[in-house]
Amino acid sequence: MLWLPEGLYGCDFVRGSLADEFRYLISTLVRKATFRDTDSHGYALLHTPTLHRVLTRNSLRPMIEAAVKGDVIEVDRHYRRGSKSRGYRLAPKWLQQRCMFRPATDTRLIARIERE
Repeated sequence: MLWLPEGLYGCDFVRGSLADEFRYLISTLVRKATFRDTDSHGYALLHTPTLHRVLTRNSLRPMIEAAVKGDVIEVDRHYRRGSKSRGYRLAPKWLQQRCMFRPATDTRLIARIERE
């Protein structure tokens, strides 16, 4: 199950085959924000090698770019190789939305999530 802001649909931002992966990325940010796993500015750190264990190779950058362009997320642009990952947070519009659970539909993604 993916935890997403009401009214947010992955297919509005990325092509159909990446919609579930986009939703997984956003769900990860929602969970981190909910459990206050963020820095003092509300940015959640996402470690790319960890995400690549679940997401398809080469899909992360286009999804992040689409989410930034679509005003779904904000990026802190602060990165230090080996010591600090980039920070991400939901844009204010989505942060204020009630969240709801929605099932993932991509069986390969579901299998990778379950293995993680």
